[in-house]
Amino acid sequence: MVGLQPSGPAPGLPEAVRRHAPALRRTALMLTGQEAAADRLVVEVLRSAPASADRAQLVQLLTRAYLHRAPSWRRPELEAVAGLTDPDAGDVLASLRPRARAATVLRRAEGWPASRVADALHVDRTVVARMVPRSSGLEAALAALADRHSRPADEVVTTVLTELTSPSPGPGPDPLRDGGTPAAGPPAPLARARTEAARLAHRPWTWRVLAGAVALGLVVWASALGDPVPDLPAADADAGGRRLALVDGTSLPTAGGDLAERGWALGPDGAPPVDLEGLRLLQVVPVNLAQATAPLRVDTRPRSGEAVFAALWCDLPVDDPRLHPPAARLMTGGESAVLACAGTGGEPAVERLVPLPPGTGRGLSTVLVAWSGDVPTRGRALLATYTEVGAGPTPVDVARPARPVVGAGTLVLDGTSPAYQVQSRTVHHRRVRVGPDTTLTVWAGAAGGITVQVDDTVVTDDGEAAVVPLDGACEHEDSGGDGIPDGAAPQDPPPPDAWRTADPELRDGRWLVYRPGRARELLLPDRLRPAAGQSRVATVTVSTTLAARSWQVQVSGASLVQEDTLPLPVTDAPPDRDVPEWVGGHRLATAWQVPNDGVPHALADPGLRPGRRFILVGSPARPAPEGWGAVAPHVATTRGAAELSMVRSVPDAFDEGVWRPGEQLLRAGASTRNIRAGTGTGVVAVTVPAAPGPTPPSTLLAYEPVAHEDFDFAAAPPMGVFAAPGEPLPDPLAAAGGSTVVVGRWTAEDLDDEGRLRIEEDLSSRTWLRLSTEGRGRVRVLEGGRPAVWLPDGWWSSWTAAPVVTDLRVEGTRTAGVPGQPFELVVEGYEEGFAVEVRVRGGEDGAPGST
Repeated sequence: MVGLQPSGPAPGLPEAVRRHAPALRRTALMLTGQEAAADRLVVEVLRSAPASADRAQLVQLLTRAYLHRAPSWRRPELEAVAGLTDPDAGDVLASLRPRARAATVLRRAEGWPASRVADALHVDRTVVARMVPRSSGLEAALAALADRHSRPADEVVTTVLTELTSPSPGPGPDPLRDGGTPAAGPPAPLARARTEAARLAHRPWTWRVLAGAVALGLVVWASALGDPVPDLPAADADAGGRRLALVDGTSLPTAGGDLAERGWALGPDGAPPVDLEGLRLLQVVPVNLAQATAPLRVDTRPRSGEAVFAALWCDLPVDDPRLHPPAARLMTGGESAVLACAGTGGEPAVERLVPLPPGTGRGLSTVLVAWSGDVPTRGRALLATYTEVGAGPTPVDVARPARPVVGAGTLVLDGTSPAYQVQSRTVHHRRVRVGPDTTLTVWAGAAGGITVQVDDTVVTDDGEAAVVPLDGACEHEDSGGDGIPDGAAPQDPPPPDAWRTADPELRDGRWLVYRPGRARELLLPDRLRPAAGQSRVATVTVSTTLAARSWQVQVSGASLVQEDTLPLPVTDAPPDRDVPEWVGGHRLATAWQVPNDGVPHALADPGLRPGRRFILVGSPARPAPEGWGAVAPHVATTRGAAELSMVRSVPDAFDEGVWRPGEQLLRAGASTRNIRAGTGTGVVAVTVPAAPGPTPPSTLLAYEPVAHEDFDFAAAPPMGVFAAPGEPLPDPLAAAGGSTVVVGRWTAEDLDDEGRLRIEEDLSSRTWLRLSTEGRGRVRVLEGGRPAVWLPDGWWSSWTAAPVVTDLRVEGTRTAGVPGQPFELVVEGYEEGFAVEVRVRGGEDGAPGST
């Protein structure tokens, strides 16, 4: 690899590895379900984290690294685990999308409160309870998964230290590190490759069609993989595409094109680019054409994204119309990819970077090669592989870029289009009527990133920011005149062969532009494209880091649809939706019916109290699009925007206390002083992402907090985080290893005359209270006279008179191995029923204080 030479471990690194690597690996196994992926994550996190980082910080870094690379691990290797309470728990775990799986591990295995999980995953707090399944065997499945791939702690430490202090295999930089300066002079493998590349320039070639080599390569491939011999097509054709005319008389290709203009060519020394356009050289593989079908050893393990990308350079003669340019088919793991030869002298140029089938092992993959076209009988070529790195291009403005020419029948979105603010982003939008031939052409006159979304689908996406569309959007018997083909099924997460559509320029839902003056044509997804002879209304939204004059999106074959700008009137909640008046310490104040059209709608604020909380109810509920710049449901206030979560059931959006009064307004930019004074917090508008097809409007509900003494417990339903007596309640720390010890159980009869209960047992930091309540009441948890739970003033309430059971984690001063002060519970009410169990997660021997 090209990169830093090892110089020994950083100060404090060995101790950090010994302290954290075994437990961190266990968490990584629960996240990925794959041993190799887990090991790679642990090494990456410990390499980049400061030696002083504690476990919580490392777990957060691990989770974010997992989410960044999750598309490669969407099919964890789960096996049936004997003894599970729920035999389908493994299937449930395997079906979770990466963010939901991360929430499950953090909430159930790490024991994090919902608020902390929400911050780690960058989601609204109401989303967490909805993402974590209630399966009774889920925690056991996670624990069994980690146990199945467990290794002794000393072996883990040794392996991780070896990885951190030794160079990685292959002649490229470590793709898991963004920083670092290459050592002086190239490593030996790259130097040899450069020498071999330079020798190619003046070698004489004898050309002929290697039909025998092609046949032999296919026979070897078929016998190795056990598959029938397929037809070998020629190299992938040029993507072609039209050109976008600019006002200065020039034009830009919208697909394909000459990548050499962007630097994708061999240098004067015959070496391929090392760092270019967010890609870093992973390996240079010399190909001996005298042995054209000889297997290659190639590193095809994606470090980020779906695939490793490759380019192939060959020494080609002067253009001869009688010759067919050669192309190589690379075959591994039952999959294949075709690379056309680019000339070492620059002609023909590299036209695209080709994704390779991802490797699954820890080392190099054996790649079989078959050729088509006129292949030389001797000589060498260079295969260069690249991995995605970095966070994207640095925005660079251009003073006066030449803007595109707008043709007839084309609508334009640019910096002058209607827009609204979401956090630090400006979102431009247009309602348009599109037809079956509609295309979107994106122009970037400067470097930066741009996201284009049509309805609820991000079209600047190659699968890494997959969106699950509105469930049932196509369940109606016909298209209803909207032009969506009948019977179109909702999309699933990207399939295992998502590497085939991997695009190095499309990441996290953005088109990344590293050089000014680029254009790209985007097609409407099939599920959004009207049938022949029909049309439909859609919302196109654009978020970008580019300056207003440096970008444009042209929508061809479309017409403008006027947006409804009248304020939404206050209405009653629809009777067909379960909207309780009282829930979770709040009371319903008002409601609005909101069109699912992706544009902001003004609201008439009826003077709600500052602590109000907004819930968005859809039927059915649907997740928000993912990726940078994607439009999520949100309310805009005079201080900013606060994201919302669309839920099916209002009680599921509440839990027992992660919400502070005015939480959404604080997220929107209001201060605590604003909340208390009720100033500068008025609601301006609400936006719900557009949904294709005729769908009922969503319902925006405003709930106001109610004092405990004024709350109607009898009318309030249980919140979604509770269980009924007798229902299985997952052990919050079952997946953390060790065993759960019930320290003691107390009932209302054990309370003193003032409703107090003192717990003297020696507890650890992994302490939970399992509360069983019925009727009106509340409980305060104190440690040394101070609140020991993350709730206002330490008070917890069930907010329902129904009998419920729930777990409440104690967040007091105690830490692992350091005993805290005795706990004290203060119980008010709950005459109908009260009981509490103190549970501690111990070590393998079950000792309460051990971790």
